[in-house]
Amino acid sequence: MITHSSLDPFGMQPHLHKNPQPAGLLLLWWPVFLSIGIGWYFCLSRPPAPLVGLSALAGIIALGGATRRWRYHDVWRWVIYGLFAMALGFTLIQFQTDRITIEPLRYPSFGRPLQGTIESAEYVRGGWRVVLNDTQLEPDPRYLKYWRASDGLKRYRIRVTVRSRDFHPAIGDRIRLNASLIAPSGELLPGMFNFQRHAFYQEFSGYGYSNTPVELLTPAPDEFHGLEHYRQYIAQRVKGFLLQHTFDHPQSVIGLTTALLNGQRAGIDKQGEQDMQRSGLQHLISISGFHVSLLAAIVFFTVRFLLALSMQLALRLPIKKIAAFVALLAIIMYMLIVGMSAPTVRSVLMTGVVLVAVMLDREAITLRLVAIAAALILIIQPDSLVTPGFQMSFAAVTALVVFYQKTLNFWQLPFWRDNIFYRVLFILLGSVATTLVASIATAPLAVYHFQQLPMLSVIANVLVTPIMAFIVMPASL
Repeated sequence: MITHSSLDPFGMQPHLHKNPQPAGLLLLWWPVFLSIGIGWYFCLSRPPAPLVGLSALAGIIALGGATRRWRYHDVWRWVIYGLFAMALGFTLIQFQTDRITIEPLRYPSFGRPLQGTIESAEYVRGGWRVVLNDTQLEPDPRYLKYWRASDGLKRYRIRVTVRSRDFHPAIGDRIRLNASLIAPSGELLPGMFNFQRHAFYQEFSGYGYSNTPVELLTPAPDEFHGLEHYRQYIAQRVKGFLLQHTFDHPQSVIGLTTALLNGQRAGIDKQGEQDMQRSGLQHLISISGFHVSLLAAIVFFTVRFLLALSMQLALRLPIKKIAAFVALLAIIMYMLIVGMSAPTVRSVLMTGVVLVAVMLDREAITLRLVAIAAALILIIQPDSLVTPGFQMSFAAVTALVVFYQKTLNFWQLPFWRDNIFYRVLFILLGSVATTLVASIATAPLAVYHFQQLPMLSVIANVLVTPIMAFIVMPASL
């Protein structure tokens, strides 16, 4: 349960009779203050000196202690808490930046010899996309005069698409190949997406592709990579099963199905990606809030229904809390299976906060819980502030929470439960309203980040979302 003491970094309890400001209002602004601190770091032209953020944080805590006698004034609380949250955001992103030690690629090169250890493998069209950890670049015979002995000691982390027919990757293999490498590019225009910064915080030195044979240097040790192997097993099983049936575009069907089941999107063909973007359905193939919340809802209601079948269990045990706990375990396991990408982790955190609120007998969907989820994500992944996924997901969630809070009386009218027709109409109307509100809230961000606005997204989501919610995801589970 969130208490006043847990939100007070200075260990001071404000007096209840002298606090006319609502306790939750300041909490709602915590992610905003954290975002200001993180955004301030990204606005700097050069990295600040080490421990600048930590020094500022210590100074603000000292200031709060020195002016403790003013703690009952609202202005003092807003200023001190705001400065503390901003300094905390600045410190977190500075520590995260200093923690990353990968060596970035400085320039592109073609046919470059390299060797590395396979960290993960994902099947793509006509080959494999592998992540090579502890990658070592070998001297290129064409540029030996530029080679330095220290270059051979540098270690990189590179994602390479290998299209060799005889290549069968195994997690942990040490391989050698020739690849054309690409250094991540910066923003093309001021304010546009910075791919170099994105690659840095994803801890990728660069990207590449290879059409040459792969040499196995050292086989994988006898280590257990259960989740990664299970992810590959799902992809291979889907591919083998769907190839036995006749489809107009089998590769597109295989790619979409694999993406929905285990989060590997590389198998989707280019036409499929374009169709999803134009229709505004691309969020369906990204393991994010839609998939995680659907999984949590399916597990929650299924477990609660099964427990309610026994009168003794229903009367003696808090079956609602037990169902929420099982749903929380399910989404955590789902995150481990599909991979801990930034959107997936963010969605699990947001959904987890709601499930924990259910277990603590708190209201599940409120702006306060949205603020707590945003603050947790910014604390764990401060770089997510500048990503389109974070901005669009919280814009949509905030708009939906405000909309349904303002229209709650309408959705609770008794005639919605009179007959099956009104119940179906209730579901369809809720789906249309949800899609419309989320589309309007995210439209400015979509135009800013992607320079396009899917005009058919509302119609497409209204038609596809019920199918995904009631057929595809339950069948996948």
